[in-house]
Amino acid sequence: MMLLGIIVLFVFHAVSFGIGMVSGNAYWSFLILSGMGIFCFLANIFSGNGTSFLLHQLTEWNPIMFWWKQYKWFTDMDVDSVLPWQECLEAAVCTGMAAGILWLCRRYFDKKDIL
Repeated sequence: MMLLGIIVLFVFHAVSFGIGMVSGNAYWSFLILSGMGIFCFLANIFSGNGTSFLLHQLTEWNPIMFWWKQYKWFTDMDVDSVLPWQECLEAAVCTGMAAGILWLCRRYFDKKDIL
């Protein structure tokens, strides 16, 4: 449980750092992450009545919903999980996504002369 919490902190720090570095503004990083959260929340609401289970599952595999569903970690996760130990797989996907964002930021800033 502690390791998944550390992964959540790393993912959010890496994603917000990457967005802030590319945009050059920490305020834009906050707005983009807030927009992601609002989009995921609305998509979950509209797909919650069972009409679009695929949309519901797609919103589960991002850092925002991974963080919001932490109270269900290491339980059966009700209808939110289709795979055993899905929260651990989501942690791996989100960590990979954060590492990819950091790698893209590094590639972006390798081309610039920063002094």
